[in-house]
Amino acid sequence: MREKKSIMQNIDRLTLGLYLSLLLTGFLTVFAVSYNADTSKLFDLSQTHGRQLIWMLISLFLGFSLLTFDSNFFTKFSIPIYVFMIMVLGITVVLAREINGARSWLQVGPIQFQPAEFAKTATALMLAKYISAIHPLARKFRDKLIALFLIGLPMGIIILQQDAGSALVYISFVIVLFREGFKVNEVIVVILFALCFLLSLLMDHMTIVYILSGGIILYVGSNSMKLLRKFKFNGSGFLFFFLLSVISLLVSVQNENLKYIGAGISAVLLFAAWWMVRAQRHSQVWMPIFVYIFLTTFVIYGTDFIMHDALEPHQSQRVLTLIGLSDDPDANYNVE
Repeated sequence: MREKKSIMQNIDRLTLGLYLSLLLTGFLTVFAVSYNADTSKLFDLSQTHGRQLIWMLISLFLGFSLLTFDSNFFTKFSIPIYVFMIMVLGITVVLAREINGARSWLQVGPIQFQPAEFAKTATALMLAKYISAIHPLARKFRDKLIALFLIGLPMGIIILQQDAGSALVYISFVIVLFREGFKVNEVIVVILFALCFLLSLLMDHMTIVYILSGGIILYVGSNSMKLLRKFKFNGSGFLFFFLLSVISLLVSVQNENLKYIGAGISAVLLFAAWWMVRAQRHSQVWMPIFVYIFLTTFVIYGTDFIMHDALEPHQSQRVLTLIGLSDDPDANYNVE
């Protein structure tokens, strides 16, 4: 006779405990911010925290119900679920009405829901199916690009919905790639971009550019002989065009009239430097140099573009409030 296993037998109890802790913390937080000494009761279902409790119970019921499903169900239907959610995200861009500056909510009768939240599960299932189909020893750069595309597609559609906060959550899927053995060097680059973005809000842009320039000059100086040996006769040409590119970029940021012209010249010189090392395109020695160029360009042009053009005013305000550069005591976007 086949022995039936309890659904709790193989469950990750640590993860379950963390999940239940988050549920409890969320419920108590909603209760605290909506508390009224005269009308509030802990289990009043007519209040905001009461409705939160209902959704908590529904999620627990659905969660434990899913544990009874055969795992092959998720493997078989991961692609249809992912495609369906991509379609729903696309429909949301067109049909959703604007709420708090974002077009990310759909309404079905009395119920409003955010497809981006359900798309997270669909993306996780699709990513798991794709990675499990590739042998760990046979993974190629193309496989990583496809995995990043599976993450980036819903993320890009959500950005079109003007919901940058939900879109940023999808970056955490990169950790899955790292955990599964992919060499995700891009993670370090993303962290550097995020750090430069934060510092550019707190410091003068030129100060950051000087810090980055000092670091890359030290790198080039300490590795100059290695670069020359690596690139042979092309090494001197590479260093020449690279230094001209750095000088052009630094001069352009000092003069407002030369800002865009200098950036263009710097890009051309950088391309010339790349041309010098094209025969050694598989070498990673020059990668920090190109990361430096992208970081400095991002600091000079990208931060202002993100804060003033890419983000909505209320989103920029939230960023400034988060890092303490602005005070918005009347903001209630986290509780309502």
